[in-house]
Amino acid sequence: MNQAKIILVDDDDALLNCITELLADAGYTVYPFSNGRDALIRFQEELVDLVLTDIKMPNMTGIELLEKIRAIDQDTPVLLMTGYAELDVALAAIKRGASDFIVKPYKSPDLNNAIEKALQLNRKKQTEKTYKNRLEKEVKLTTQELTHSFEIVSIMSRVVIELLTLAAESHDEYPGLHNSLIGMLSNRIARALGMPEDFIGTITGASAMHDAWKKVIPYSILEKIARLTSHEFKLMQTHATSEERILRGTTYPMLQMAASIALTYRERWDGTGYPNKLRGENIPIEGRIVMLVDRYNELRTPTPLHQPLDHETAYRNIIEGNG
Repeated sequence: MNQAKIILVDDDDALLNCITELLADAGYTVYPFSNGRDALIRFQEELVDLVLTDIKMPNMTGIELLEKIRAIDQDTPVLLMTGYAELDVALAAIKRGASDFIVKPYKSPDLNNAIEKALQLNRKKQTEKTYKNRLEKEVKLTTQELTHSFEIVSIMSRVVIELLTLAAESHDEYPGLHNSLIGMLSNRIARALGMPEDFIGTITGASAMHDAWKKVIPYSILEKIARLTSHEFKLMQTHATSEERILRGTTYPMLQMAASIALTYRERWDGTGYPNKLRGENIPIEGRIVMLVDRYNELRTPTPLHQPLDHETAYRNIIEGNG
């Protein structure tokens, strides 16, 4: 404690010298000044632990010095020396940032105790401030690390989704085109419906996986031109439940939605779809969106069964039916 640096200000030279010797004997480093202006210059030039100043001085009072110090620094303790006649002024100065005051005449132990108390309180404050800053830095660093981890997980998830999508398209004539269009069209419809941004982003990726597990179906059935037999059609329906069963245990939102889409995008509004014969709004909105865009894409794409339809014809086919 007695290694602290103190700026001392008093226009009474005899008192200034006396207090300087007193504090020096206690082990403090003292910078004595007879006016506030010189003391303020020194305060700006060197880091000190405490300012001890008289209140009543010409040119610059102790209160004015306090205000100028507080404009520069909010933490350094400023201890005021005052007579009984100035007690109201000293009390008012506490509200302006003074740490404490000591009333003249005072004894040496009283002054030392007042100085030590002010220094202890300030060091406690600085310790708390340092701890708070360190804690904020640690929280910021941890947040950055978590953000980086989430970014890595997000990237890995997108890679997995892309791999699943590519696997589903390995037999397609135009690999990558169909599922990319499904994702793009699902995005556009979700946005037109005014869905939240997180829903739009999720369905864009999840919808592209709607056929990721169709390879569980024999290639001969997938590419069959003729009408499917009853047995083949039942086997064709299993890809929906296969994908949903694999994905339903995940906690990742995009894969959860992909599971919902896989199970429901072959359902129909009138209940004639599969696998659960769901009707109307019992079909999740993501399944209804992908059902529409998948059908639209099928109508616009050439297949061995039909020529591609133009947009207006495909639109009427969906809105009005085709008989």
